[in-house]
Amino acid sequence: MTGDRAETAVLGDLLSERRVIAPLRADTLREALGKLAAGAVADGLADQDRLDQELDTLAEEDLIPLGSHALMAHLRTEGANRLGMMIGLAEGALPFSPATAPEARTLILVIAPASGGRRYLQTMAALARVLGKSEVAEQLASVETAADVLGLSVMAEPILGTEILVRDVMTRDVVIVSAETPMADVAELLIRRRLRAIPVVGEDRVVLGIVTDADVMEMFLPRIRGDEATGNEGTDPAKLAVREVMQRSVFTARADETIESVADRMIRKGIERLPVVTEGRLVGFLSKGDIIRRLLRGHLRSR
Repeated sequence: MTGDRAETAVLGDLLSERRVIAPLRADTLREALGKLAAGAVADGLADQDRLDQELDTLAEEDLIPLGSHALMAHLRTEGANRLGMMIGLAEGALPFSPATAPEARTLILVIAPASGGRRYLQTMAALARVLGKSEVAEQLASVETAADVLGLSVMAEPILGTEILVRDVMTRDVVIVSAETPMADVAELLIRRRLRAIPVVGEDRVVLGIVTDADVMEMFLPRIRGDEATGNEGTDPAKLAVREVMQRSVFTARADETIESVADRMIRKGIERLPVVTEGRLVGFLSKGDIIRRLLRGHLRSR
């Protein structure tokens, strides 16, 4: 095949036997990525030195879970010669698997040039859509060789026309509180987990509101100043329930919306972060930082 369009028509076009490592044996993320990168370089997909520099900046929080069984890392870099991917299949759960995908044994590395952003996003969306399926997990668990991987029916899945959705980018491991949670507990969570905001949910994870670090700061400001009257009518702000402080008017996004439409809404409305829902129930959290870190990473650094 020749030309970018032909080379990336289906998922299988992004692979070759040299880009599949089975079994993948590694104790750390960096070690695993290094082995995948070596295969990419050997197959002419990328430049070794530049790729190594990029891989050194990847951390475990940059991994995107694809269902419960696979993890995806991705890079847009000047060190890439063309769009492609590497797949590593471990014999058991990867030692660095996050809590959101504790049984993950498949590690995917997507590598793309700094140009061609749309195809890069389409590829990530196609991988997220397909590899998140339980039947695909079963197929991957049964393969033993690179030839087996290339022979899977999932490799015939098309890439072109795929749009990246909110669920492909959102944070799934969301810290939540109830409306009755004391503000002291909220403040502790914000500090300990280094969060900017926490969704407030009711029964069945229905979103009731959101509480931000700014809300907490405003609540505790009288105490910081040393005012005698703290909080509402002298009430200790630490003992107030979240329902008395939270923002009740909250913008949300649907998990099946496109990132482009939600990002546009966030910019127009001045929204920094919002809960993600499916049928009214909280399933994730999305921030501008998520979009920039996970989708524009590498492209911005290359400029």
